[in-house]
Amino acid sequence: MKLINLILLVFLISCSSNSQHVCEKDSVLDSFLNTDISYSIDKDNVDLTSVFEYNQVTYLGFIGESKKKIDFYITYIERDPRNPLRYFVEGKTKIYSEKSKFFKGDFLLDKQYEFSEKLDEDISYTDEILKQGFSVLNYELKEDNKLQNTGVYKGKVLVSWYVDTLNKTNYDDTLDYYSSYSNCQFFGSWTNYETEKEVLTAWGQYRIPCSGDLDIGASEFSPNPKYYSQGWESYRLDVESYQENLKYTIEKYKIAIINDSDGYTNLRKEPNSKSEVVSKIIDKEYFFYAPVEGVEWSNVKTLKKEEGYVHNSRIKDIQNDELISVSIFDHDMESTKDTIINISSFTDSATFLINDFNYKKIEGKHLNDSLIIFLDNKSKIKISKGLFKAKNSKIEYEDDFISLINGEKPWGVENNIPKYYVSNIAINNKVISKNETQNLFQPNLDYIKVFKKEEKYIVWMLNGNGAGAYNVVFIIEKNNVLKRFIYLPF
Repeated sequence: MKLINLILLVFLISCSSNSQHVCEKDSVLDSFLNTDISYSIDKDNVDLTSVFEYNQVTYLGFIGESKKKIDFYITYIERDPRNPLRYFVEGKTKIYSEKSKFFKGDFLLDKQYEFSEKLDEDISYTDEILKQGFSVLNYELKEDNKLQNTGVYKGKVLVSWYVDTLNKTNYDDTLDYYSSYSNCQFFGSWTNYETEKEVLTAWGQYRIPCSGDLDIGASEFSPNPKYYSQGWESYRLDVESYQENLKYTIEKYKIAIINDSDGYTNLRKEPNSKSEVVSKIIDKEYFFYAPVEGVEWSNVKTLKKEEGYVHNSRIKDIQNDELISVSIFDHDMESTKDTIINISSFTDSATFLINDFNYKKIEGKHLNDSLIIFLDNKSKIKISKGLFKAKNSKIEYEDDFISLINGEKPWGVENNIPKYYVSNIAINNKVISKNETQNLFQPNLDYIKVFKKEEKYIVWMLNGNGAGAYNVVFIIEKNNVLKRFIYLPF
């Protein structure tokens, strides 16, 4: 590992003299690997031709400090029959607002590494993987020097691969469920033949190395609006989706009530006692607050969508894991609204349904029919279902209906023996107690949502079907279930 770090560092330093901005080692290597699994030099010489021929994923790229969009295409690649470390390459680039330019050049293998173990044992094709690794290559791609405004691309490329049991080298997208996943990461420079001016350029699949503030996407690549004029207009974020991502900064806020003998307190426009009164917050009314640095006031958001400031002396923090912020559909009012509820009081007799939880949502991805994983930069939640083994269980009946399984009331069961159960929930590779999941049957992996509430996680599931449908909510800290609530969705 030290060797590859040194190689990349030397390359980056060599680029720094002629460009305004260079790629930093950590932004390329660490984000590219997406794993802590160790690796070492691989002495086998795998053929990367099929990896670079993989054309199911479009390259994203930029050129220059203005982050002008550049499209990159490989149209031909062949391994040098006399030198297996070298690949002959042809292709084209299309810089925004310019004509396409064709290039010819080569990739030359620098170093190759093999991981000490499989990156993810849970993927459906894990048995087909013989070994996994990544390669570092130098590239030099020359445009036609007879044309105007042409030059040469030079730099490094990082590419990940796996060798299957048939000894075929494959494009490795094992970890594509990570939001920061990337492959075929090219980073280097383009030098104009005539002026010898050198500019930073980079491109890659899924993500772009060294993109700085160009990429603001959380779960996938999304360009910063300030660069739309540089060719990124077609990637404009859907307004509703963008607003949804920003909607609940409430995850940073805590729940409170007022601490005022008058029975109310003033919500002010600015954090001082002479500021205009926006509204009044009455006793026992829940609201959200976040302390403001440098003053004895907190920013406050009410459930009436009012926002302002309240002096810290008038705020009483509520430490209650059962109080959560939710979006509900009220049957009586026939409308949707945000509110705070005590989830333990939410029963099948409630007059509303939970639509969503107003905290940071973690996106999920199916790895196979029995496993779904939810990932953000700091969290990894795996939820799986397993086959229920009736012959190994004690099943009790009452009036021809299943009443108990292994001494517990079963959820998701009508009068038929269940086929599946929630086999485990793991937070950052730590499995929660089986006692919390063993009586939850017929899980629907398509109807699971995971949210982050400060350092806690909320896992919401809609399981079963028909009359056997039920919701379960877990509030989890680390691998400990603080609360588990089950209720009927009708």
